[in-house]
Amino acid sequence: MNTGNTLKTTINTIGGKTMKVGGKTMKANSNKKRLSVSFICVLTVLAIIGAPAAMAEVKLRMLSTWAAGTNDGIDLGAIPFAERVEELSGGEVTVEFFGPAAVPAFRQFDAIEHRVFDMLFTHTAYHADSVKVGMGLDLAAGSAQVRRECGLTKAVNDAYLAQSNLSYLAQFPSGYGYRLYLAKAMNEEGGPLAGFRIRGTEFYNPIIHGMNASSVRVSSAEAYTAAQRGLLDGAFNGSGALATLEKMSWNEVMSYAVEPDLGEVVYALFVNKDSWAELDEDVQKIIRQAIEETQVEHREAGAERDRQGMEKFPDAGLEIVELKGADRKAFESFYYDGIAQNYVLDADPEHGPKIMKALKCVRDRSEG
Repeated sequence: MNTGNTLKTTINTIGGKTMKVGGKTMKANSNKKRLSVSFICVLTVLAIIGAPAAMAEVKLRMLSTWAAGTNDGIDLGAIPFAERVEELSGGEVTVEFFGPAAVPAFRQFDAIEHRVFDMLFTHTAYHADSVKVGMGLDLAAGSAQVRRECGLTKAVNDAYLAQSNLSYLAQFPSGYGYRLYLAKAMNEEGGPLAGFRIRGTEFYNPIIHGMNASSVRVSSAEAYTAAQRGLLDGAFNGSGALATLEKMSWNEVMSYAVEPDLGEVVYALFVNKDSWAELDEDVQKIIRQAIEETQVEHREAGAERDRQGMEKFPDAGLEIVELKGADRKAFESFYYDGIAQNYVLDADPEHGPKIMKALKCVRDRSEG
């Protein structure tokens, strides 16, 4: 923080023969009172000039794809992050929330680009039509620190800066991956999912089609009715928390939870480039500190919620089934290789290879 020019003062002796202040030599006076007054004046000037300037009040407006209480990302990540910013700044920096009622989820990216709001807490799936490469973040499980050290956060941010007026400020790994839920048992022969009708989007299609299943496009809200009527055999969801399934009533129509889960669900915090550039350096440091502290707590809390949810599955009528051997390898490979090709390498030939190199580092670090 800039506090102006520094007063350079050298004191050679106090109570001795000479005293140098501001480059001028003064003879010591036997009148100690005069010396004391002079010394106090010097210290007072130093204190005034060296004192840090008061932080200017900053108010940031942040959109969220979810309302409070409806999603782990907002409850365990975005809200604690905003509270930490205010705490670290002594209340001088505040983050005001606006949910999907203010701007619909699929239009929020544009609202940040045009600086209607300053920040956005979301998932990259909601703007994949604008910048696809962000979806690659979910391919590998790993902490935010490992992602930074492997260069993944920077590589993805560089891609966003090149294609938009947004900066990818931070990744919020959730501690859990994508899990497939089934309304009926897997096949014993001919491929475990062959012939199944699975709710999917472009993101999941490489897995669905690779496992010889067909993709059915219905919303998460419609999945319950479709499964109830026998029109849907399964669906993916990004959480093992039983509460998440209960909100959609999926636990009433889905009988199996398939292991392994895939990758890691990663929430994203974006900021408008101009909004960020206008913040003082001390404010930026506070925001980054709040991010790093919250990222750790968010991932730990998410992993614990996922673990507890899985433990409750049997009591809720959900049986955990596991793919093994070649079926498991194919399941994981279709997810990683298919999405990497569609969403990273083909989507951005310039930045894609750098992102994939960083993702390999994250995978290697996490598995090690």
